Amino acid sequence: MLSDLRFALRTFRKNPGFVAVAVLTLALGIGANTAIFSVVNGVLLRPLPFPQPDRIMALWQNDLADGVVKNTVSMPNFLDWHDQNGVFEAMATYQFGAVTIAGPSSPVRLRTATVSDGFFDVMGVAPAIGRVFRPDDHRPGAAPALVLSRGAWQANFGSDPSIVGREVRLDGESATVVGVMPAGFTFPHGVDAWRALVIDRAKMPGRGMVYLQVVGRLKPDATLVGARAEMSAIAKRLEQEYPNANPGVGVTVLPLQEDEVGYVRPALLVLAGAVGFVLLIACGNIANLLLARGVTRQREVALRSALGAGRGRVVRQLLLENLLLAALGGMAGILVGMWSFEALRALLPGNLPRVGEIRLDGWVLTYTFASVLVAGLIFGLLPALRAARVDLTDALRERVTTGTGRRLRNGLVVAEMALAMTLLVGAGLLVTTFAKLQAVDPGFDAAHVLSSSIALPAGLYAEPARQVAYFDRLVADVSAVPGVESAGVTTTLPLQGSELDLTFAIEGLPEPTPDNTPNANFDAVTPDYFHTIRMHAVAGRLFTASDDAQAPPVVAIDEALAQRYFPKENPVGRRMRVDLGDNPPFREVVGVVNDIHHAELGTPPVPTMYVPTAQAPFRFGQLVVRTAGDPAALAGSVRSAIQRVDPALAQGTVQPFARIVSASVAQPRFRSLLVGGFAVLALVLAMIGLAGVLSYSVSQRTNEIGIRMALGARPTEILRLVVGEGLALAVAGTMLGVAGAVALSGALSSLLFGVSAVDPRIYAALAVVLTLVAVLASYIPARRAARVDPMAALRTN
Repeated sequence: MLSDLRFALRTFRKNPGFVAVAVLTLALGIGANTAIFSVVNGVLLRPLPFPQPDRIMALWQNDLADGVVKNTVSMPNFLDWHDQNGVFEAMATYQFGAVTIAGPSSPVRLRTATVSDGFFDVMGVAPAIGRVFRPDDHRPGAAPALVLSRGAWQANFGSDPSIVGREVRLDGESATVVGVMPAGFTFPHGVDAWRALVIDRAKMPGRGMVYLQVVGRLKPDATLVGARAEMSAIAKRLEQEYPNANPGVGVTVLPLQEDEVGYVRPALLVLAGAVGFVLLIACGNIANLLLARGVTRQREVALRSALGAGRGRVVRQLLLENLLLAALGGMAGILVGMWSFEALRALLPGNLPRVGEIRLDGWVLTYTFASVLVAGLIFGLLPALRAARVDLTDALRERVTTGTGRRLRNGLVVAEMALAMTLLVGAGLLVTTFAKLQAVDPGFDAAHVLSSSIALPAGLYAEPARQVAYFDRLVADVSAVPGVESAGVTTTLPLQGSELDLTFAIEGLPEPTPDNTPNANFDAVTPDYFHTIRMHAVAGRLFTASDDAQAPPVVAIDEALAQRYFPKENPVGRRMRVDLGDNPPFREVVGVVNDIHHAELGTPPVPTMYVPTAQAPFRFGQLVVRTAGDPAALAGSVRSAIQRVDPALAQGTVQPFARIVSASVAQPRFRSLLVGGFAVLALVLAMIGLAGVLSYSVSQRTNEIGIRMALGARPTEILRLVVGEGLALAVAGTMLGVAGAVALSGALSSLLFGVSAVDPRIYAALAVVLTLVAVLASYIPARRAARVDPMAALRTN
């Protein structure tokens, strides 16, 4: 074996050009696979960082009749789930929130999760110092308790271990820090601290108020199938017991990891498949190089065989060379992968789940070494077997069989072209999707707009009048900043997903029953909000400063709500009761505004109601500011104006609104860029393979070409002959690629918007592109063939 290895190294030193081309080709394929696998591994394959994570489940309410698979849960339903199930050893609920604490230099806003008893038992994670919540912390009247994440502890308390037992001020109220969690534990994602959820069973919200998320840990002997069956049985009992409140309400039980990353799995698998195609094309190119090289080594192999080397011994030598070539390509691929990984991290969308767990680790390197081994076998075994099959008599007489493996080499090129065509179609569909999303009218203008989140502490701003006064002064002070055209506040920014969904009733129609109450998104806005983001009235008017707490209650609705519930009339002047609190009044519809996209651009606008902030105060909001010039240049001035309104409040991030709009299409952009890049790389490799095969064919057919030209064939005819050969291979590969793209279209369907997975225009356009590029790749060897000197070719015969 060592002798074979030394011989392989000597062979490589004698053929540096061949080795360089093969290593570079393989490095590109393996490097790209390494980078993409690091993402797939970090997001999809790596277990969640909890003990026995496969036993942790996420539970949601569902209404399958309406297509709702995952909905938040009401408090009464959660308590019934908790009390009646026998498959979970612990079940808990949580909801997101935020609190303001005193930071090292200024107030700091912490993202929190308010959790019920048993939450940390579900997660199975013990605190690094101190303790987690006890049952007493969740009872009515209990002193507020707080558990810190390690990051919040380090950033705001200097990693002081004596913080446990110390009182801190949360939104102006006192709370005791009881523990600090270990590094890496931040469930739910992104939280800085956990608060104890106090549950008073005597004062419960209705079953129609859904706002909780639920997790549970299965008992050791329980299964997912059993859990789903039992929770479904509980849901049916609750539906029978509360037919008005729980009509059609079921339970969706999902493994927590599936719940967290399931929605990005199709996209990541498409990326993994795309980069796998690139590696296969690279292997095809190297296999073709080795097949061509095998022809030139027929005499060497014949001499070895004549001296007593068996076929197995020859195959072992050649396969070892090929595996060594793969190893060199793999080492170069790791370097390419490390460089690619850094570039990839810059492209990763911020809303990709578990993005912080993506890294190059032992599992990724193991995958890379496995890829090297598989690649070496893919491109090395068949050429080695082919090269070992020689006719000793012909080879020793230096009669090289030039036609050896021609069909195989052509077949490899056709396969490469097919893979490239499939990738091109996928890239074309994803790029078209991204272009279609970019062309969607969001219903507002994000240019020259800044945004910042505002959260008022409950202890200081409990009264609605104080909340209204704060937002009025905030809008006035920010609007006075030089360079600011207007400012407004809304409870929810567009493209951020609706946080409030309320039921309503229309005056003059039958009173809705609990099982058919209409509902819509809800936003409370200040009067200048519509103008600031360039929304407009389709009918009626927008809000004015006179729509205050003393004025008659009013509401504005969007076109989607008007078309659904007022299809044949002008809704302006009609009255609606929006279910805000107890005994809500009827409100006059004063205007219909244009639709905007509250969720993704790829989903249609949903019915939305707007109410003046002065008539429906909230402690949280989103400030939007329209500037005359570059919004980033005014971010500091706007931040200072916000701080002057109340220096005790924590500052939110002031950022251009356009950044939020860009983030909403970050994942489609990421997919289209990567698959597009892989498609281009695949096309280049496939064309190199085509040009290489044709060049080798020309070199082996020099005598034939010389005879043709001696018999009167013109250079243009020779040019057409070689280009035609390349074109035939390209057409065959294109047809196979189209068939492959159609077969795989289902994998892309869920990622597309505004385009069919089998759009004939895209298929035809990319087939033409591939064919034209193949003609160009064929031209260089064809031109070389057309310049053959007939006399020189005949003399070498």
